[in-house]
Amino acid sequence: MKRRPETDKLESRLLNLGRSIQSQFTKRGFGTITFGILFGFYALFVIDYLTDIPYVIRVSICAIGLVYAVIYFNKYYLSKARVQLSAEAVSLKVEQQNPGLQSRLISMLQFQSVKRLPAGVSENLVEGMVDQAIDQVNDIRMADIIDNSWFKKHFKRITLTLLVIAATVYLAPNYTFAYLQRFIDPSAEYPTRTQ
Repeated sequence: MKRRPETDKLESRLLNLGRSIQSQFTKRGFGTITFGILFGFYALFVIDYLTDIPYVIRVSICAIGLVYAVIYFNKYYLSKARVQLSAEAVSLKVEQQNPGLQSRLISMLQFQSVKRLPAGVSENLVEGMVDQAIDQVNDIRMADIIDNSWFKKHFKRITLTLLVIAATVYLAPNYTFAYLQRFIDPSAEYPTRTQ
C-alpha cells in the first residue's frame, strides 16, 4: 500500500504533540517541587520558632527534604518525561479524547506503516478508512489531550505560599533573618520580646 503524504504530516503533528506531553511532566514536576520546597521551608520556620529545633536536626531536615524532592521529581516526573511517545501512542490518547474516531487514527497509522496489506484485507476499504481518518483528524483539536489544569492549581498554591512568606518577611523581618541565619550559625537565636 502506498504511503500518503498526509500520513507523514499527521505523524509529525502527533510526534510534536508527544513532545509537548513530555514537557508537561517536567513543568508539572517543577511546579510540585517548587511548592513543596517553599511550603516545607516555611513550615520548618514555624516549627523551628515554636520548638527551637537543634541545628543538626534543622539542617538534616532540610537536606533530607531536598534529597527527597530530587528523588520524587526524578521518579514521578522526569522518568515520564524521558519516555519518548510514539505517534501510535499519541494517536491512542487522541482517540481516547475523541471517541468519534473509532480507532481510525491508529488503524490508519498502522496500515500506512506496512508495505503490503495482509492477505484478505481490501485496499479500497483501507483507502476509504484512511480518507475518513484524515477528514476527521482535520476537524479536531488534538492539543486538547494536553491537561493544563495542573497549572492553575500549582500557580494558586505557589502564589499563596509566596504571599504568606512575603507577609512574614514584611511583618517579622528580624525573625525571618534569624531563621535564615540559624542555618549558617548554630548559636543564632530568635529575637526575644522585651517590654
